[in-house]
Order: sequence, then structure tokens, then C-alpha cells
Amino acid sequence: MNPLTEFRTTSGQSLVETTLIILFVMGMYFGLVQIFIISTNRIIAFDAAQAACRANIVRKNPQASVIYVFKTGIRAIPVPQIIETPIEGNLKITTARINYMQEVMFPAFFSLFNLRLLPGSAACRMINSPAEEYLDKSYPGAKNDE
Repeated sequence: MNPLTEFRTTSGQSLVETTLIILFVMGMYFGLVQIFIISTNRIIAFDAAQAACRANIVRKNPQASVIYVFKTGIRAIPVPQIIETPIEGNLKITTARINYMQEVMFPAFFSLFNLRLLPGSAACRMINSPAEEYLDKSYPGAKNDE
């Protein structure tokens, strides 16, 4: 068999296989990047929910705290909701729920219609301090109390 004709018949196959593998690896890489971005944004959203809950307990503006935390890098539209549920005595449970729409870099991974927004939500619950004077300081005898 002639080595020139054998080279011609197999050289195209390796080029096609290499191209397919490169496309597959690039798709995997960009898919992982998108998953990491979504995970990081979810962590930021839970931090924002905790900040909104705490701000509501100390009677500050929870919306401003959510926007402040979301400015750390997340590209999303936050909509915070604060719900206070009374329990025994003067204690209340404060629940902060944040619904947000996150922009997606590669929309083809998430929908057939290439929608660029992916919904998400985060929530946090805290029990309010029973005494007004302890909103800004710790209880007497608490660890590291000064």
C-alpha cells in the first residue's frame, strides 16, 4: 500500500476528532464557569437575606442592606420581602426572603428559548431580641462583653 494514500485517508479523521474534542472540552469549561457563577451568586443572595433580616431587627432599612450586599458583584434584580411572625411573649421571628432574577451568560444551557434570566430565591430567619436596649449591645455576662 502506498504511504501517501494511507496518510490522506486517515489525516482528516484525526482533524475531525480533535475538533470535536476541543468543542466538547470548551462546552464543559463554559458550563462549569456558569455553574460556579450561579453558586457564587446564590451564596451572595443568602448573605443579602441575612443582612436584610438583621437590618429589620435593629430597625434599619432592609432594602438598602440587600442592595448593598448585592453590589458586591452579583448581576441580579433583588426583591426583598420581610415577614414578622409573633411567638410567645414579646419575641418575634423575622423572615427575610429575597427573590431575584439572575442574568445568565450562556442561556442555551438553561432553556430552549434562550431566556437570559434565571430565577432564584434565598431566605433567612432570626428571632428578634426581646429587649430594646440590647439591639446595639450584648447581654451582660455574654462572651467578650465589655
